[in-house]
Amino acid sequence: MTCNIQCLNGRCDRRVDVRLETLPQDQPWSSVGLRMVCSACGAAGSVHNVGAYASFAVDTELYSELGYGELTLSLINMGTRNYYLSARVDKQKASSNIVAMVG
Repeated sequence: MTCNIQCLNGRCDRRVDVRLETLPQDQPWSSVGLRMVCSACGAAGSVHNVGAYASFAVDTELYSELGYGELTLSLINMGTRNYYLSARVDKQKASSNIVAMVG
């Protein structure tokens, strides 16, 4: 998986695809971008992530005695909003029921 990085230094405007696994996985984009240097013009920290690069926190709980499980996926480092997806899976006799909430 890749993201597209664009240099914002004056008239350079260079764009390059970067493989996500080559970037630090334990740091937010705001820290990673400041340390990047454009190989065309030499500008440091003057980049824009055109593609998607996000960190998620995942929390899961299984309540087997109650017959359901929950999964919550929260987006980290996206300003003041806390985007999330929460899903509950209920065990039925012959199937399962999934209820999802997003925000």
